[in-house]
Amino acid sequence: MEVKLRDLTRLFVHPAQYEIPRFQRPYVWTRDKQWVPLWDDVQHTAERILAAQREGSPPPQPHFMGAVVLQQIANVSGSLARRIVVDGQQRLTTLQLLLDAAQEVLERMGIDGPAARLEDLVLNQPKYQGGCADNAFKVWPTDADQEAFRHAMVNGLSGGGWSESRIVKAHEFFRDQIEQWVGEDEGPNEDANERAEALEKALSQQLELVVIDLRSSDNPHIIFETLNARGTPLRQSDLMKNMILHEAEKTGDGAGVPWPFEGAWWDQDIRQGRLYRPRIDVFLNYWLAMRTLQEVGVSDMFVAFRRHYERGEHGAIGDIAADIANVGSAYRRLETEELGGVWAAFAPRWKVMQAAVVTPVLLWLLSSEAEPGQVFRAIKALESYLVRRMVCRMTTRGYNRMFVDLVKRLEHTGSAKAGDTVIGFLGEREAYSTIWPNDKWVLDAISTKPLYRLLTRGRLRMVLEGVEEELRTTKSEGMGVPPELTIEHIMPRSWRGAWPGPETGLGPESPEERRDRLLDSLGNLTLVNQPLNSALSNGPWPSKRKGLAGHSTLFLNKDLLDHSQDRAWDEEAIRARAMRLHKLFVKAWPHSTDIGTGSEAA
Repeated sequence: MEVKLRDLTRLFVHPAQYEIPRFQRPYVWTRDKQWVPLWDDVQHTAERILAAQREGSPPPQPHFMGAVVLQQIANVSGSLARRIVVDGQQRLTTLQLLLDAAQEVLERMGIDGPAARLEDLVLNQPKYQGGCADNAFKVWPTDADQEAFRHAMVNGLSGGGWSESRIVKAHEFFRDQIEQWVGEDEGPNEDANERAEALEKALSQQLELVVIDLRSSDNPHIIFETLNARGTPLRQSDLMKNMILHEAEKTGDGAGVPWPFEGAWWDQDIRQGRLYRPRIDVFLNYWLAMRTLQEVGVSDMFVAFRRHYERGEHGAIGDIAADIANVGSAYRRLETEELGGVWAAFAPRWKVMQAAVVTPVLLWLLSSEAEPGQVFRAIKALESYLVRRMVCRMTTRGYNRMFVDLVKRLEHTGSAKAGDTVIGFLGEREAYSTIWPNDKWVLDAISTKPLYRLLTRGRLRMVLEGVEEELRTTKSEGMGVPPELTIEHIMPRSWRGAWPGPETGLGPESPEERRDRLLDSLGNLTLVNQPLNSALSNGPWPSKRKGLAGHSTLFLNKDLLDHSQDRAWDEEAIRARAMRLHKLFVKAWPHSTDIGTGSEAA
């Protein structure tokens, strides 16, 4: 048995055919479970290659695709080399469909260089085919899939009669995604050529497989059954743990190497992106991003860790294991909200915003020697940046790369300037996709956007609670905001009947439409407890005023009542309150130039 790490060029470029034996099941991979995640990984890798080329930085780490098990078949000298695919047939078939879809799109666009190189990875040249057209294919599926595979892989051959085949559907899916990403509608322009080159590099050089070659004497049926026997597959964290303990044993340091990640808490499945994974794997993914200063795919963790260790720049295996343990302890305290100071307020908001993407930065701060004032400034900047972009309904796409770049900046400037570095880095973002929204943008969002519909209840409640805390002072009794408050519309959505109609106004909207638009804006929302919410319900404004005055102790509602004495609650009142809430909002979540020194955290 021989085990090698191979990219797709080294696996497919030589004349060969990988035969999927009849005892294997037909092609069963599906769009949501396998094709979409695979394309996301390929697209992400290609985008990182583009960014590296433009910045003059090294290429990204390869993406690990798992393992395949092959067995060579004896063949006549000079004939086409053949191997049986003992395990990994779904993976190999899908990769061939993806490579061929890319080749077809690029050939049609006239981007000849990358198209020709990809063709070498999907087709054996005629001189190796021995007069059999099916020998052209690098992978040859089971009997049930052969005709559909042929129609998918041959350019210009219609797959119409096989439209329900998953093989044909997979090829069409990848072709459509590649057309959109490369930009076929634009023709072979400079940008399309650059993207095509990046895609070809991602496919041919940046996808890696562990290839296990069996001896010809090995029984493939027994090996297949053993590989696919019922059991719990090894996780990425298991592979990392095994390597750490193995390396520690080799150096005689085994007993002293920590691995404090046992138990139900670390084994619990939590969400990371669209997937649920064990918490230990999620944590190690963030740790790797922080220490390698690169994004690490969920299936690339072990390979990334091995390279991190083998570079020898981060100490012996015991030092690395100790670092993982120390950072893991801080991560657990962050997740369980056991940290004090600025972290105590930030941690629950971090969870409500589902801003796990910023975790590598948080772990860097927690494991650094930054003094409290600098940590305060860093956390305030991160929270303000995230909350402002959330309220302005701005995209989170690109956050992964940006926050890894922020860790790189922190590594360069050091812990002594951690807060200043975070503020400067976020403040210098200029692209709309990453810019820190200014006060004017926030005012527009608070005044006009229907945040009740656009934000989850938890996120909207967090905003209102932040405004409430800003109204409180050191002289206020009870500094905390009561838990479990609910969001109340001051003017109810069902205002017709119990509330006076709106006044006639100018503009394309009718008065009723204008009112309905403002009802879900922040100026018309407040916090109350559930019994008071039920009592106020859809009642008229005088009874709501009386109920809030008699029962609510929130400063948010005291401010509301103070500014609405003897006046109607209408569109003008909603807009006026939005202006007041905006002033409090930008104090609670200031822009870069307004973040304090952090003396509060000392």
